[in-house]
Amino acid sequence: MVAAGWDCADTLRMLPAIPHDCRVIVIEGIPGAGKTTLARQLEQGVEGRPVASFGESALLHGWKHAYLPGIHGLRVQLHQSVLDRIEAEPHDGALFVLTRFHLSHVLLGGDSTAVGYRHILERLAGLHAHVLVPVVPDDEIEARASHPDRDDWQWRAHLQRRMADTGCNDLRGLYGRYQAELLGLLEAQPLSYTTLPPLSP
Repeated sequence: MVAAGWDCADTLRMLPAIPHDCRVIVIEGIPGAGKTTLARQLEQGVEGRPVASFGESALLHGWKHAYLPGIHGLRVQLHQSVLDRIEAEPHDGALFVLTRFHLSHVLLGGDSTAVGYRHILERLAGLHAHVLVPVVPDDEIEARASHPDRDDWQWRAHLQRRMADTGCNDLRGLYGRYQAELLGLLEAQPLSYTTLPPLSP
């Protein structure tokens, strides 16, 4: 379901409703959707619960990781280790926020049928994980995904390779396709989820 008119204040109002047995929040979404903003709101707004956050680079989902040899296997191993850490946490009220995790792994070329990936899903379900996905309207994708702060030769080369691999000609096509695939995976995976409008930085 999409929460109409969502903003950061609404995010804070939502936080007390997170069930106590929810140990993990996974944040997914395309570049510019507000994943980092949402993670910050969660870190600051969960009353009475300590929050630990793992950003996308900490989980090997940064764009510079995309074409590293063996990255998919490394991600599965790291994700299993992060889940080990969460399951071993002695504070039973702790909440862990993971920016880009199991769904991004599949979208970036990981095998969703592999035993390791299925095990990750089972463990997330046991932790009562919930997925939050800010969804960007098609006409905003180009502007939000541009990331002018990344405008160097490495970023441009990365985008050119992504577009060549996907047959897309521009950011709207590339990330519109990525978002559509993400929403399809979201419905197919066994975890509860909420989609919401994009958040501003």
